[in-house]
Amino acid sequence: MMVMAMNRPTSIGDWEFSPELHLLRRGDLEVRLERKQAEVLAALARRPGEVLTRDELLTIVWSDVHVTEEVLTNAIYELRRALRDDARKPRYIQTIPRKGYRLVAAQESRALMTEPRSALRSKSWLLAGAAAAVALLLIVVTAALSSSSDTSAQKAAAATVRAESELDLATGASAIRALELFDQALELEPDSAPARAGRAHARIVLVSRGEISHAFADSLIEYDALRAVRLDPDLADGHAALGILRMLQWDWESAEAHLRRADTLSATSARSCSALAEFLLLAERPDEARRMIARAKELAPDSARVLMASGFIHTMLRDDDIAMADYQRILRRNPEHPEASLQLEKLATREAVETDLDRDELLRRVDVLLRKGEVRPAIVAGMFAEAGETERALEWLGRAIEQKDLSLLLVRLDDRWERLHSDPRFREVLAEVGPRMSVADHRNDS
Repeated sequence: MMVMAMNRPTSIGDWEFSPELHLLRRGDLEVRLERKQAEVLAALARRPGEVLTRDELLTIVWSDVHVTEEVLTNAIYELRRALRDDARKPRYIQTIPRKGYRLVAAQESRALMTEPRSALRSKSWLLAGAAAAVALLLIVVTAALSSSSDTSAQKAAAATVRAESELDLATGASAIRALELFDQALELEPDSAPARAGRAHARIVLVSRGEISHAFADSLIEYDALRAVRLDPDLADGHAALGILRMLQWDWESAEAHLRRADTLSATSARSCSALAEFLLLAERPDEARRMIARAKELAPDSARVLMASGFIHTMLRDDDIAMADYQRILRRNPEHPEASLQLEKLATREAVETDLDRDELLRRVDVLLRKGEVRPAIVAGMFAEAGETERALEWLGRAIEQKDLSLLLVRLDDRWERLHSDPRFREVLAEVGPRMSVADHRNDS
């Protein structure tokens, strides 16, 4: 579908939208949009009041690449956040269930620009009176500024504390609630380093759970994490967020440097310990990973997030008893925890699944997985490897390398790949991935 580009600024309610600059402006407030977000808003603004289906928007904005509807949902979410809109009572973007979206804010010009001169003259006395009222108001506002700024800081800090509690629950839904609370905190206090770092961690959790795509969230995570570190160079959570992001980007030296820095800055940060433990696992340093995650659990014995990380690490290291104990501890406190229940079920049936599934059943499961939409290619590759489909496994490994799928690093730890170890093409894949330099240096020292 060919659509004429919108480059001139246009009014959307009380916002001025400059599509070419990817910029929303309202008074002194400016909000910079990501390119695809701006393109979605421009598409809606071309046809105000009309419903654009999801397929139409995907065709208009993402015509050059295959994406799932999740990418559009994320873009709409970020646009609403930028516009200070409420999905339940929309002033700008309305969701039409099972159809798509429409722009409900009328494109309007300034009222004073269209009023006749006589009308403007008739209001001049009102303007004079208003000027005196404004002067008095300024005196009152100036006197209240110090106390109101204290209140804003206190409210921002309270929202950040609530957000951290949600994030610690370690579920997709709680991470979304945390993200909304961090947004609130940063609206009140844009220079809050803890809220910036926390929002980066919330998006990292959503990426790891597949709730949002890495490509979509990468620049947003980087912006918040870097700003957090610039605002407070000694903030452990800021360096931890940067370290995890660098892992997602396969920048291993930088990842380890930031994670080590976070650990040095705060020996009491369970988040930093668990992040470093996961890095050490992927770097094939199992003993260090065990020690580090054990320390994280000592610091936060009831943290679902730390226990989920511990369960993952011990599952990969075949310490099944410890992993099961971690998931059971979460479920004792929260019997409805979906991720802990799922991982516990997988552990309980792992041996049976690994020994009883035949080739046809594995291929059927791959087909079901692919029909669901966007999946991590390393996971698909592993299932093909289990089924003995070497060529298809290697094909999907190639895709995993192109996409820098972090799951690919688990290839080194997973027994399912044993039958491919003698294949030189598989060894080439292993040479492409992982924090090799850092691992080699460490082994030489030990």
